[in-house]
Amino acid sequence: MKELFEYKIINRDSDEQHFSNLLENAAFIHNRKQDSLDWLKWKYFNSPYGDCIVVMAYSEKGELAGEISFGKYEFRHNDKVINAIYSYQTMVHPNFQRKGLFGSLTKKVIEIAKEQNIDIIFNFPNHNSYQPFLKLGFKPLNSLKYWVSRGSIKSFVKQFNPISLKKPFIVNKITSYNPNTIDTFNALAKGVHPYPSKDVLYPNRTYDFLKWRYFTYPMHEYKVVESNLGWSIVRVGKRGSFTEAQIMDVFPNKGFNKKFIKSIVKQVRSQLKIGLIVCNMSEAHPLNKKMLSSGFLSIPNKLKFCVYPLNKTGENYLQKENWVITATEFHRY
Repeated sequence: MKELFEYKIINRDSDEQHFSNLLENAAFIHNRKQDSLDWLKWKYFNSPYGDCIVVMAYSEKGELAGEISFGKYEFRHNDKVINAIYSYQTMVHPNFQRKGLFGSLTKKVIEIAKEQNIDIIFNFPNHNSYQPFLKLGFKPLNSLKYWVSRGSIKSFVKQFNPISLKKPFIVNKITSYNPNTIDTFNALAKGVHPYPSKDVLYPNRTYDFLKWRYFTYPMHEYKVVESNLGWSIVRVGKRGSFTEAQIMDVFPNKGFNKKFIKSIVKQVRSQLKIGLIVCNMSEAHPLNKKMLSSGFLSIPNKLKFCVYPLNKTGENYLQKENWVITATEFHRY
């Protein structure tokens, strides 16, 4: 007999027990320390683009069988705002796998998103969820580049170990922000404006979004690096024996050119004294063609990217050439 599930749409005012169940399940399924309720509500319900879509599935016995969440997002196409959502988390408890829950949860989100006039879904699925998303009609674009450069010469030579390049990145954890970092961010980000890219989808960068995303909930170590040609937000951590700076986003004063990215790299090397510099972006990003001549190497990667249109507007963006993506999108928190 096929098992039936009860689906619940969760919002910020839902019973606390739902959130407790979700946090407990996530810790068990991903074999990690349980996240805090404050962090969860910050991530799901504090974005300036709107509340996350959250659907939970309960078994007939009241057990949490699965959960799916997609966060609200905005892109721009020339002067038009394109409303999007992207995956925060999809999980099915091992006791309830292979019962069609992944598909039914995703379909619930698609229904809700259409009702809320969302134009398109974009997603960076892991190895386990990639094929299931494709079976549901998501179109693979897979246009993400993984660029790597050395940090300071002294740090790179001291830390060099080829095996470390295959190790996972572990971000530095923090519990409070450096006041100087916040002051610098506020001074620079007040004047942030959308990318000057035409005829492609580019992320709708605003001060409120960047403030929420990077400098509202202290969890991971982010630095603001400034040069005379612009500035950047950088995430800091370790990869094996290497200390590493990941360029999350860049904000040139004038244009995305080689001089700008080289000026940022120079400041990262001199200020942070790290061994490696990494930068993820889509092929359509205006800096992508400048990276090789700026001292970066493109490393083969297994990063996945796929999209699902929800209306005729969304159907206009089914080619990789349509999308400007940075690490801000790829690394969701």
